[in-house]
Amino acid sequence: MKKNKKLWILLVSTVVVLIAGCEKENENQANNTSGGIVTQDDAGIELNLDNNSNEEIRFDFHYYTYYEYESRIAIWHDDFRLRIGSTNNFQLAGSGSISISKFGNVSGISAITSVPSSGWVREIAVNPGSGYVVRYRGAGFNYTYARIYVKSWITNTLGEIIGATIVYQDNWGKEQESPNLAGCEYVSSSNKNIVFNSTSTGTLNGNNFTYTIEERHGFITTGGQSHQFYLSENDLILEIDGTVIWFEKIN
Repeated sequence: MKKNKKLWILLVSTVVVLIAGCEKENENQANNTSGGIVTQDDAGIELNLDNNSNEEIRFDFHYYTYYEYESRIAIWHDDFRLRIGSTNNFQLAGSGSISISKFGNVSGISAITSVPSSGWVREIAVNPGSGYVVRYRGAGFNYTYARIYVKSWITNTLGEIIGATIVYQDNWGKEQESPNLAGCEYVSSSNKNIVFNSTSTGTLNGNNFTYTIEERHGFITTGGQSHQFYLSENDLILEIDGTVIWFEKIN
C-alpha cells in the first residue's frame, strides 16, 4: 500500500512538472514580442518597438510603374525604416522622399482616415493615443502612405520608458483615386488608336474591349486576352504579348 502511494505521488509530481514546463514555454513565447508581431487584424499589425536605434520596422512600399530601360510594366518595390530614438521620437531612414506627420488623437488606427495637409517632418515626438501618417515617393512618382497608431508606452520595472506599443499599416491610401478615362483617346506613332467610351469599355483599333484600372495600372481585355497598361502624365503604355506600345493622349 505504501509502495502504491509513493508511486501515485511520483506520477502526480511528474504531471505537475510537465504542465508547468508547457505553461512556461507558452509564456516565453507570448512575451517574446520585442520588435515582433503581437497581433494582426484587418486594420494593421501591432508590435512593441524599443527606443533604441538597433530596432526598427521596415515598410515595403509597392506600386506599378514602367521600366523604360527594360521595356516592361512592372511593380516597383522600395522601403523605408522607422524606429523610436532614445529621445522617444519617431525617426525615419531610407531613400527617396520620406516624411511623417501627426494626424491627431484617435481611438485606434482605423480612425486615421485622411492625409494631413501639413506638418511633414523626418522626426516627430511619439505620443500614446495619437495617430500618424508616413508618406513616401520615389522620383517622379505619386505618394504612397502608411498609418501608425501609438497605443501605449512600454516601461521597465523602474517606470522608465523603454519603447512603445504601436499599430501600423503600410501601403495604405494613395495620393489620388483611379482616373476616370471615359471620353479619353490615345494614339500611337504607328496610328494605333485607343478610345475609352465609358468607365469600363472602349475600342482598340476599332475592336471592342473591356477594362479595369486601379490608380495608374489597368488591364484591357479583348478577344479573350488581357493586356496590361500603365498611365504616365500624358501617355498610355500598353503591353501586348511582351511588346510595349506608347500612346499619346489627344483628347
